[in-house]
Amino acid sequence: MKKFGIEELDGLLRDGFLDSSTIVIVGSPSSRKELFSFSFVEEGVRSNESSLFFTLGRSIDRVTKGFKRRGINIEDIEVIDGYSWRLNESLDEERLNLKGPNLNEFLHLYNKSRCRLGDGGRTVIDSFNSIANFAEPNVINNVLQLLMAEEKSKNNLTLLTVEKSLSSEKLSFVQSTASTLIETLFLEGKKFLKICWHDAGSFDSRWHNYEIERGVSESSPHRIRVDKPIGDSELKNRLDRRSIMDS
Repeated sequence: MKKFGIEELDGLLRDGFLDSSTIVIVGSPSSRKELFSFSFVEEGVRSNESSLFFTLGRSIDRVTKGFKRRGINIEDIEVIDGYSWRLNESLDEERLNLKGPNLNEFLHLYNKSRCRLGDGGRTVIDSFNSIANFAEPNVINNVLQLLMAEEKSKNNLTLLTVEKSLSSEKLSFVQSTASTLIETLFLEGKKFLKICWHDAGSFDSRWHNYEIERGVSESSPHRIRVDKPIGDSELKNRLDRRSIMDS
């Protein structure tokens, strides 16, 4: 069984993740989903697992800085710059165009990079909206099915981040791939998360407040700390009403 890499979150998941599991984190940009992605890869590096990070939602510069703050050498992971379709290069040219046949190119780059890394590692696609916003629902579903079939065949642990702004039809396709679904919400200036389901075993499905812990210096990494389950029933009701699981 594998861990996510955030101590309190792994405690809520209890049994960890089976090989070839797919984790989907869905929420708003203000929930800082990228920090979940960084922690996920950091755990993989710590466990000597090969890691592929396909960055679509932010520049390669920001991703590199995020890993450096965690003491991770960018040479130890495979980073694909989804802005420019080039591996391990900074974004200084035109923004990635994902329309039409370029989705095939995305799959080609993904497969080529994953083949270099071998089996039994970790994959992050952050954020899937950058692909899904530019294609029809049936195309997105096909891409997802191809990706997940490849990941499962290679026994990889996969993390997809996605924003709630995605259309309900496309969002349902992404959710359907999840072995574990974690929802994040931003309400009244605070961040909350809930594990909606987890195929690998028992888990805590209550709402938890989480905070971004800043380091002692500018170069220190920001880390996620998950608090105890919230006890305010009125707050829980407001969170449930905004949940994608109840929409």
